[in-house]
Amino acid sequence: MKTHAFGFARRHGRALGIATFVVAVAGLFAAMFAPAASAIEPEEPFSICKDSLTPCESPYSAGTTLTGTSTNFKVHFGKGGIRFQCGEASIGMKTPEQVGFGGVPLELTSFDLSKCNYLGLEPCTVTTTILDPSAEITSSEEGPEFYWAFVQGASVKWHWKCTYQGTEYSTANMYYWPGVAAHLEGGETPALNLDETPGITCEGVCEGEDSLIEDGYFKIASPQPLYLRAGTTVGGTSLCKGESVNGPGFCGTANRYPAETLLTAGLESSTMLSVKTKSPIGVDFTCTESTFTPATTTDIGKTSGGKVIEPLGLEASQSDWTFGDCVRNRSGGKPTPCEMDLSKAGALGISATSGVNGALGFGETVLHYHCPNVPLIGTVDCLLMPESTASVQGGAPAHITMSKLSLKKLEGSSSNCPKVNTVDASYELTGPEPIYVAGESDEY
Repeated sequence: MKTHAFGFARRHGRALGIATFVVAVAGLFAAMFAPAASAIEPEEPFSICKDSLTPCESPYSAGTTLTGTSTNFKVHFGKGGIRFQCGEASIGMKTPEQVGFGGVPLELTSFDLSKCNYLGLEPCTVTTTILDPSAEITSSEEGPEFYWAFVQGASVKWHWKCTYQGTEYSTANMYYWPGVAAHLEGGETPALNLDETPGITCEGVCEGEDSLIEDGYFKIASPQPLYLRAGTTVGGTSLCKGESVNGPGFCGTANRYPAETLLTAGLESSTMLSVKTKSPIGVDFTCTESTFTPATTTDIGKTSGGKVIEPLGLEASQSDWTFGDCVRNRSGGKPTPCEMDLSKAGALGISATSGVNGALGFGETVLHYHCPNVPLIGTVDCLLMPESTASVQGGAPAHITMSKLSLKKLEGSSSNCPKVNTVDASYELTGPEPIYVAGESDEY
């Protein structure tokens, strides 16, 4: 006798036992879902937003997790009206990027079913294995609230075990291949609607039976509100491992150097660091050795509407900017040995400028040079704070260039320290390599 899934032998008083159901849900929501002809072109940027403005001004950050819940998840099977249902179902999706092109990429993190039964009677337990987490939301509508979800290739396996009076049920493998788009309803109380999505087929005792998700309405509990919007005015500076295929203004999480990346730079070959003054006797100060080894404090800064809110942070201790073989030079005189060090490490930061380049700001960094026993004038002590920025040229390798960077003389300097100082230096970033500066800050 041919039985449906979960064995209809129980109708004839036969013993029934543990049933194992393997449900592969492939192309979740729909890779599976055929995109509408009016879908927005792939190069258009998207973000999941806290606001309904276009372009988005408040996108959720990379790593935001979308969580949805259902209290009546049902799968309808076959002409006989076989029904599997769960009193609780939850779904989780993470956004690996803040901005996507053609859609917002997602990673399926969970799709769990609990309080499940067969035909409203037999209790079942379900375990989930995510086979392929990759997914994406794109839009075919320009309304304030409603969007279609086209999910590329996400799939899970559901493993069902059902018992009835300690006896075994028959076994089946179920595969979920929906053929229509799920409906993502954006707004203050967003939802994901999988109702009436067909496509589950069976192998085993239920082979040949048609099926669909009869009830799959998930309320998005977090984040709220949620809008899918083309464009964004929010982003930040990041350091990239390669030039983006989407242009210099976009890097992407996977392409960024992470927080705590150590940058290693030294003076370019045959160059020196030079502090120039406007002393009437022609004084300058040079070092033929210098290294600069800060570390990033985050993977991306923050900008809004093209304005820098927070640059990409760098952290340096006093040992991370070093100087060697330093002398004080005077026109017509002999060089005097000196020392230079980083007296105070300020809040360093890089902000994108144009192309793959940026500007390095020094915050309240203080440089100190000390020259003892200078003929005729004694000891010279200068405490100097950078007042302008150095340029960062992205490439393989990248470079940091200080060109007539203004230095402010601070209180605590000796009276014979020149009042006007500028510094020139060219550093080559030997690690990591390459480094490209991405703005991710213009209005996309």
